[in-house]
Amino acid sequence: TFAIAAAGVVLAAMLLSALQPMPAAVEAQNVPCFRPIGGAKFVCADGGAFEAREGARIDVQYGAAALFGGSLEFVEATPIAVTSGGAIDPDGAVYVTLTSAGNVGTSNVVTTTARRLLILHNVGSNTITLTDTGQLLLGGNAALGANDTLVLFSSGGAASKWVQLSKADN
Repeated sequence: TFAIAAAGVVLAAMLLSALQPMPAAVEAQNVPCFRPIGGAKFVCADGGAFEAREGARIDVQYGAAALFGGSLEFVEATPIAVTSGGAIDPDGAVYVTLTSAGNVGTSNVVTTTARRLLILHNVGSNTITLTDTGQLLLGGNAALGANDTLVLFSSGGAASKWVQLSKADN
């Protein structure tokens, strides 16, 4: 839970630090999101939303903070049907649901760039075991039963690994 909350703080800071002032003509309009003239913050009222499209990046510099008073939501990627020894490829997603046709095991979780968060959630009834080997650095093999989750962090680099942050047995 701490890891998810920390990720939320980072995401909010990234969003807020990347916003640029709007031209004066736009600032005066009645829109759900705006930056007040001379203001040092961006305001988004009810019905407003921020969107960073594919390939976009929002950076929060060291020493900056992001604060959440609401909820943090992750877009669900296409569910992955895990097979024995098969690859789990999050394809850049943070939250990935897993299913399997039977009890299976794999150590093949496709790595990504450094400092990425990955939440794997078994939404099926069969056990999916992630083996503590290869690109997975776990606290032992992780057997994900129904509704269990595993939170990983990418170490990045040439020998990129997924490092376990937490596991919930539900």
